[in-house]
Formats: sequence, C-alpha cells, structure tokens
Amino acid sequence: MQELLPSMQLDGYLPVDLAIIANFARAIRQGDTPYFMRRLSRFIALSPYCNQRKESPVHGDVFRNTIYVLFWLLGYYVHVEHLSAQGCSDVLLETDSIIYVLEFKRDEGEGSLQRALAQITSKSYCEPLLLRGKPVHASVSSLVGKG
Repeated sequence: MQELLPSMQLDGYLPVDLAIIANFARAIRQGDTPYFMRRLSRFIALSPYCNQRKESPVHGDVFRNTIYVLFWLLGYYVHVEHLSAQGCSDVLLETDSIIYVLEFKRDEGEGSLQRALAQITSKSYCEPLLLRGKPVHASVSSLVGKG
C-alpha cells in the first residue's frame, strides 16, 4: 500500500496515515476493545450512514457494506447481520484469537448504548460463539445523526 501513496497524493487523494490503520488492526488482534471501538466510532462518524433517511432502503445497507469492506480489507472474517437462535447481531468479527459481537444503534438519547448491550445479553448473541474456544467481546456503538 505504501507504494500507492505518492501517486495517490498526486492524484488529489488525502494522505493516508498507515500507522493509524496498523494500530487499529493491532488493537483488534490483541483484544484492545476500548481503543478499537473508539477508532471504529470515529470512522462511523465520518460515514454517510447518518445522512440517510430512516425509511430509505439503503439506510442500513450502506453502513453494513462499509463495515464489511473495512474489516475484510484488514484481513478478518466478518459477517454482517449474523443470525443466532434468538435474533441477529449487526456484525460478527473474528480473528485467529478473538471474536467480537458488535451492535450499532442510532443515537436516540440517553440509554441507547445500554439498550444495545441489553439486546446482546437478552438474545444471547455471544453464547453459541463461546463454543469456538476463543474469548468473545461484545461491544456497542451509537450512530449519531438525523435520519
């Protein structure tokens, strides 16, 4: 990727800080969930997801596809709308050593993140994944914006 940077900059692209990408990928691999989720939240805040109208058919599709491509480019197994016996989590991200169950909620005021964590717990999204023998990290992020 570094070979691409000089030509990308000449073509008008913004310079890319590879250290940020490397630190993000390392945090995922090492289970540094707070760092990983802070960076992911910043990335989400830049996405056009929050600019989509709620009733638009592409409302969630743009977001899910963006998240899928992000993690796929980093070389991780990623599944969006991961089904379980009691529902589906927004994203399942799996590395060689850790599994993440991620739930995203539109920021609808106080309690949005607590409701998302309660959903992960009440629907037992993590339970079947424990059988894989890896630590399972459940985390939530809010999507800020009007739709």
